[in-house]
Amino acid sequence: MRGHLDALARARLLSASGEGKRIRERYELSLRYVGATVGVAVSTVWRWENGDRRPRGGPAAAWANLLDHAVETMPLPGPTLDERVAELERQVAKLLEER
Repeated sequence: MRGHLDALARARLLSASGEGKRIRERYELSLRYVGATVGVAVSTVWRWENGDRRPRGGPAAAWANLLDHAVETMPLPGPTLDERVAELERQVAKLLEER
């Protein structure tokens, strides 16, 4: 039971901080995949991620465990869009400085 309570507390932290959404997006997990994996509707995952609904019960604990598992075992995909844009901006600034 302790493991379940720890995971539920983690789910609530992931939701409240917005970290759950950041992890899901960083590891390129779709809302559909996450919802199907933890047994809830896509809209439920979306509400958890956006702080519109407080994660509860077994599915919430499964959500936290899934995201933790992704972080622990999955290699990071390539850079995020924001990281690519930032890199392009640095390259453009450098080219402009060289002029």
